[in-house]
Amino acid sequence: MSLEEIFRSFRTRRWWSIRQLYLVLFIIQINNASKVTYLYPYLKVLNPEVSDVFYSWVIGVFPIGIVLSSPIFGFWYNRVSTRQPICFNLMLLTLCNLLYSCCNLFPPNLAIWMILISRFLMGISASSKAVINSYITSATTLQERSVILSNLFQTIPISFVLGPIIGLLCQPLGYPGYIIPYINVSFNLYTAPSFIIALLAFINFVLMFWFKEFIVNPLTSRKKCNNCYAKSQEFDPLLSSETSIEEIHTNNKLPNAPYDKLPLFSLGISTFVSHLLVAITDALISPYSMDEFAWTKEQAISYNNIILIISGVASYVGIIFMKRMLKCMSERMVYLIAFLVLSLSFFIYIPWPGSIPEPIHQMGYNHSLEIVGCDYFRQSWCLTVPKLNVVQFFLAPVIFFLAFPIIYAITIILASKIIGPHPPGLILGIIGSSASLGRGLGPLILVPLYFRYGPQVTYASMDGIVIAIILLTLLTYNRLVPYGSPRKYFEYFFK
Repeated sequence: MSLEEIFRSFRTRRWWSIRQLYLVLFIIQINNASKVTYLYPYLKVLNPEVSDVFYSWVIGVFPIGIVLSSPIFGFWYNRVSTRQPICFNLMLLTLCNLLYSCCNLFPPNLAIWMILISRFLMGISASSKAVINSYITSATTLQERSVILSNLFQTIPISFVLGPIIGLLCQPLGYPGYIIPYINVSFNLYTAPSFIIALLAFINFVLMFWFKEFIVNPLTSRKKCNNCYAKSQEFDPLLSSETSIEEIHTNNKLPNAPYDKLPLFSLGISTFVSHLLVAITDALISPYSMDEFAWTKEQAISYNNIILIISGVASYVGIIFMKRMLKCMSERMVYLIAFLVLSLSFFIYIPWPGSIPEPIHQMGYNHSLEIVGCDYFRQSWCLTVPKLNVVQFFLAPVIFFLAFPIIYAITIILASKIIGPHPPGLILGIIGSSASLGRGLGPLILVPLYFRYGPQVTYASMDGIVIAIILLTLLTYNRLVPYGSPRKYFEYFFK
């Protein structure tokens, strides 16, 4: 075999390993997206007396699991390999989805706690994202990284669309659905998505036994590179066309210069804020629409699902657009533009002067009465705050989700380049934890603000937070550069 063929084979297998992790991340994203619509009804089926406070904990325990486990799995990745933490999390994802689907076997008071435990375990399994980001940082060159990570983040908007579609396809099963003989497990509209996710996760678990790790820069993890290369005795054409792995290990030492911590701190804060805002956007979409437009619960679910599907498509378009922008602009410039677009979305959410929302009244629906409209008894702002235009309500989340995945993708790209040849696992794990912390704290901080003061104060506050992040980005703009690059403001505006 010629040297050129060896190089080509190496590159092909390296890219296959990256694509295999694309699939793992896709399953993790689908798992969460497929449960958004049906989680609360499933709790009510298991225990009709479950409280709203307990439901909020069921929602919040998922990001808590990610917060607690992401740094641990990032450290595990640095010390051992990619395969072990990924396999562990895939098996955990399989088991916790089976537990989620079998909660009807427990007494009502215990069943809801089993849901809580399964959601926490799902959060732990989702920490694989930190490992995947770290591996791609190690398995790609600086020139490849922007394109590879943007391809990786295309799985996120696709899951936003396919997650609800899986739920819709399972809806004809109804409840209680098909009872599996002997074990009394129900395959219905609430549990079928979890059974499907468990099957997909297990298939990915089996495929990981054929996963082979490739490290372009062995300095990122000495122990892991020994595990990757010592057995294969291969060449890395991206490092040198004539240098073997043994020579690389002998001649290279870990860099003495530390990476710049201030821009990483700035990126961590930006990640926390952006995920806090996306959690608020998801949490308020239903109450805001029902208050402003007097929609029934069923109307709100239908229309908001349409909005979220369109927003998922917009997220995918945003990632595609980002890839084109990165060909002519620096990452930090695209990052700044995305935050400006995010600020625009919250400005659109603010009601313009006009008529006030329709006050509450009783509406006949399905042979019963449902109270719809803005409850001015609990929310005094209903009598003074103008009504939102329905076009604004449909447009704002689409613009938001156009910018959000760009911000998250560029954050990982910038962080990986700032770290340079240093081990990326722990830092990217901490950034992942800050994202989950934002998702967990967001509803607790700003949702009460909405019910007390209304959408003008809430969305103006959110816009103010985005502007503060833009100012923070400008203050650290000269340091958002690759490892070892000079700190200049205008050097990296355009490529």
